[in-house]
Amino acid sequence: TIFSIVAIKNIEHTARYQATSEMMKGHLQMMEFFLQDARMRSHEYARHLCAIQALVELGRAEEAAAYIEGMSDDYQPGTDALYISSSVLSILINNKRELARQQGISFTTAIKGTMFALPVREADLCSMLGNLLDNAVEAASLDEQPEVSIIIDYEGGVFRLEVTNNGQSIDAEDLPHIFEPGFSSREAESRGYGLYIVRHLAEAYGGSITITSGRRTRAILILPDGQGDRNHDS
Repeated sequence: TIFSIVAIKNIEHTARYQATSEMMKGHLQMMEFFLQDARMRSHEYARHLCAIQALVELGRAEEAAAYIEGMSDDYQPGTDALYISSSVLSILINNKRELARQQGISFTTAIKGTMFALPVREADLCSMLGNLLDNAVEAASLDEQPEVSIIIDYEGGVFRLEVTNNGQSIDAEDLPHIFEPGFSSREAESRGYGLYIVRHLAEAYGGSITITSGRRTRAILILPDGQGDRNHDS
């Protein structure tokens, strides 16, 4: 029993480290994408300015005005990155969304209410949400029209995060066991600890995690604002 507890603790700490590393990697990837997009647009606008300048110098003001109007009509933002008050969630969600889209998975987000700072360590928050999103993306990828959605809500001192996917549902006999350490409905040695870690961390902060599965599988993470154990060191 002691060895099992130690092994689980080591897995948990490893998961936190991997979550933090993934968050930083995602942040760097986002910054690289934004820089490349900015360089491309800078080059494009320089070309447009040369064309406008030439039209003006030739006294063709109406054509220059039409050219500018056409630029405005064609303009679209180069990125639809999500920004919320929690930089950790912004980085993680944007990274996961981009990875999902690369796999042809529809990934939608909805923000309800204002996001306030939570008494949760960034690595723990990243680990909880990262595990839920990884599970959702993997499950959805097996569907012909894969979909993943995430809803973030803050109201009445409670942070609520809901992750839904339309992949294969979890068997009814498996649902009571999905939070047990080492349990997995898929065959792989490295599986079986993600949801256990999510529940362990959520409860350590005075929160909870529930999962329902039918036509869609829905995970709901609840974290109270300022009610958990801020000094836990599990």
